[in-house]
Amino acid sequence: MKCPQCATQMNEVSAPASLGYSILLDQCPRCGGIWCDRWEIYPVTVGGADRIDGVDQDALREPRLVETRQPECPRCRARLRKFADRSLPPDACIERCPNCDGMWLKRGELRRLKHRTGAASVRAAALHSSITDAQLDRLAQRTSPASGAAPVRNLANAFDAAEPAPQDGAFGQEIRASAAWLIARTALRLLLHV
Repeated sequence: MKCPQCATQMNEVSAPASLGYSILLDQCPRCGGIWCDRWEIYPVTVGGADRIDGVDQDALREPRLVETRQPECPRCRARLRKFADRSLPPDACIERCPNCDGMWLKRGELRRLKHRTGAASVRAAALHSSITDAQLDRLAQRTSPASGAAPVRNLANAFDAAEPAPQDGAFGQEIRASAAWLIARTALRLLLHV
């Protein structure tokens, strides 16, 4: 496969992934960019990203021409488009193929992305692991329509609030179900490093 950025033949590199297996990615030896086929970006570990996406000081010293052409997918030659996902940092510079869903990341982007999403997962896990059922009940009572309370803007501060208003049964159950889903989703993300 040819690099979408500089048309150099890419090499296969092995990246450790969550759950103990490895994924084969394609990396350009010249510009250092990484091509991930559909969904390969998500299970790559932070350590795997550090190993394959390190900064090459010699490559940084070499003069390069700035590419002005639109990069193309190395698999199907479709024009790559900027990719945005709510689970990724908003400033992530990732391009995606509209046909095969492969993703192109320039040198250093995979490493930066994994460090940012990894840190966010650790913070979320710390918050969710410290939430008890009693705290969820208190939050549900505080945010019930009958309480007249303002919407919760900061979940951590909401647990430290004063005595809650009486609970609305159906609404409280909805809040508990939503919180349980949020905790399960976060646990899955941590497990799968998504």
